[in-house]
Amino acid sequence: MTPGALARAVAEDARRAPGALVGGALGIALGIGALVFFSALGVGIREGFLGRALARLPIGTVEIRPRGGVPVGFLKFDGSELVIRPLDDAALQNLRDLPGVERVFPRTAALFPMRALGGRSLLGRDVHTDVFASGVDAEFLKDDLPPGTVFADNPAGPIPAVVSRQLLELFNRAVAPSLGIPGLTEEATLGFAFTLVLGESFSSGRNTGGERLTVQVVAVSERAMMLGITVPRATVERWNRRWAEQDQKGYSSAYIVTRDGAALTDVVKAAESMGYTVEQNAKLASNMVLALMMTWVAVAVLILVVAGFNVAQTLAARVQSRRRELGLMRAVGATRADIRHLILAEALGMGLVAALAGVALGTGAALAADHLSARLLPKIPFQPESWFAFPAWLVGGAVLLALGCAALGAWPPARAAANVDPARALEG
Repeated sequence: MTPGALARAVAEDARRAPGALVGGALGIALGIGALVFFSALGVGIREGFLGRALARLPIGTVEIRPRGGVPVGFLKFDGSELVIRPLDDAALQNLRDLPGVERVFPRTAALFPMRALGGRSLLGRDVHTDVFASGVDAEFLKDDLPPGTVFADNPAGPIPAVVSRQLLELFNRAVAPSLGIPGLTEEATLGFAFTLVLGESFSSGRNTGGERLTVQVVAVSERAMMLGITVPRATVERWNRRWAEQDQKGYSSAYIVTRDGAALTDVVKAAESMGYTVEQNAKLASNMVLALMMTWVAVAVLILVVAGFNVAQTLAARVQSRRRELGLMRAVGATRADIRHLILAEALGMGLVAALAGVALGTGAALAADHLSARLLPKIPFQPESWFAFPAWLVGGAVLLALGCAALGAWPPARAAANVDPARALEG
């Protein structure tokens, strides 16, 4: 049977019994719609939300910390007696010697309280808040520093600082609306100067005896400290010598840059075996979303399995009702393969219609969910324009899965149709 004749036969059968074919396609369409909806939601959350909220480092870069705790500014949660190995210069050299490592950048946290005030020229009113700070080398931030920017310790003048894009987003979505002040753009932030008071804190009530200095924002970067300011490492080390109540025990953390992303896994394993903790908040959150998405996908696949059985039953009933027709086709020269191909082609046509309907159903449900969330839910920091993402592989994979489901469901009826005895079928 030629492709043209096969197509005409499929079209004629669909014209004669559209209800049966639509009924068989309905289950596949529902399964594909659920699959597209939940998969797009999972991809959208991972890329649109977590990617903005947690991902601070480029591919091939990882942050490690001394095991035993995480110091955050002057909040010393590091449990010094539990630290297995300090992250000192000798440890950094060992890390640099690992295969696949290109660079290692140490980070030093400020181990004392500080507060900030100012912002009238930018926000229309002064803001007073406690601040955390950490220091890194300019080389680590070079891709985000504007040309000609000097990011180095400057005891006599304004201290250069870099703020996080996530912090800016958090301020614009959560802090600014509650204070009734305008949000900030990255361009407006550059050059902004404020007063930093070392050794004082609003939360602790220690508001006298500190040292006042000026800090100026010179860049915005995803590599900067998320909840605080990032200044030159030499600046923080100088501050710690003056204001910290305890000596700095090595570095707070270090950023390891590998030569390529493929080496990252081995470097992480080596760093962990040396006694350090790898910062994996973004990875853990992403894996949690992936696990939840796989649960949703499993439900959608279960729907498709049921739909496959429905296709098999629908086509089996069609084959039984067309035994005389199929027998006549065999009698006038149609081969077993022709009959088998006819039933499979009908199933693939059913699967294609179901796939397109399912993709449209899932996409429409996603658009409706986005519309309802925008109207009914409050804005949250790092909220993407859409909670859903529809990469080409998702749509293409959904169509192929629908076709495969229809073909698998049709295979038993197709074999049964091909095995119809022409003589017995024509006898009745």
